Order: sequence, then structure tokens, then C-alpha cells
Amino acid sequence: MQKVMDEYAGGIHTDYRYNKSRLELADEKIKHLESLLPQLAADGPYGLLKIYELRERLTVCRALIAHLLARRETRWHTFGENADYPEQSPEGCCYINSRWENGSFHIYRRPLVKGGHYEHTHP
Repeated sequence: MQKVMDEYAGGIHTDYRYNKSRLELADEKIKHLESLLPQLAADGPYGLLKIYELRERLTVCRALIAHLLARRETRWHTFGENADYPEQSPEGCCYINSRWENGSFHIYRRPLVKGGHYEHTHP
């Protein structure tokens, strides 16, 4: 899991650069790892905890990939650069939110809140 994220989803191995094709490949590889979860067996409560933790980490990987795919710009050079979109864009000045629906993440773009606090509401 860590190797996939590091090599395909903008990790240290790629100097924090990513692009659409590598992110899609990362998502395929993470989905493959998820498909192996039913083969795991726990030897006790601690083992079961580790299996659940792995499942949740794989979900977080998929969420991160979905969010990186949704943001078509580079926000902070050297911290995460989208090679397909190397510059900032006005469309990128928004929140990228997501919701898990029917086996994939549905992305929502929300305007930035200026002042006050951010209140999550469904569209």
C-alpha cells in the first residue's frame, strides 16, 4: 500500500509529483489490495483490529487518489505537484469534498468560506 502511494500517487519516490494516468494506476493497485482483504484471517482481537485498520487505510488511499484526481491544478509546488496541471487556476479555489456512494467516491466542489466557519451541507 505504501509503495503504491509513494510511487504512483505523488509520494517521495516521485518528488511529490503525480498525474492522471499514475493516479488511475494507483487506484487500480489499491483496489487490487482491497480485493485480497477477504483472504485475511485474524488470530484474535488484535489481529482483527489490524485487518480493520488495513481496510480503513486502503479506503483513505482511495479517497486521497479521488481528491487528487478532482483537483486540476497545482496548489503548492514541492508539496504536491500535478504534472498535468502545473499552475494554479481560479476554478481550484474551492473545497473538494467527497462522499462514498456505490463503491466509489462522489466528488463535490464547494466555494471557499470567507470569514465565519465552514458548515457542511449536502447539495
